Amino acid sequence: MIYTSESLIKKRLRDEGTSFTEILRDTRMRYAKKLITSNSYSINVVAQKCGYNSTSYFICAFKDYYGVTPSHYFEKIIGVTDGINKTID
Repeated sequence: MIYTSESLIKKRLRDEGTSFTEILRDTRMRYAKKLITSNSYSINVVAQKCGYNSTSYFICAFKDYYGVTPSHYFEKIIGVTDGINKTID
């Protein structure tokens, strides 16, 4: 195991223009998008699987990140609104 100090890791991340919090958020949001697209889980379960204790906080975080709620994202993916398959990135 290689030891690296927390301050050095923070500095390297800052030098790259990111932070641990941003990496964690990006990872959670990509995983949430994958789970929602799979249509195997409710929004409550997706929130829990992505590490959120509060479903409402997860919904707000998802909307801040992608610009739509998880439910709206899913509707766009399956084309429920107009019968045409659509995707959002």
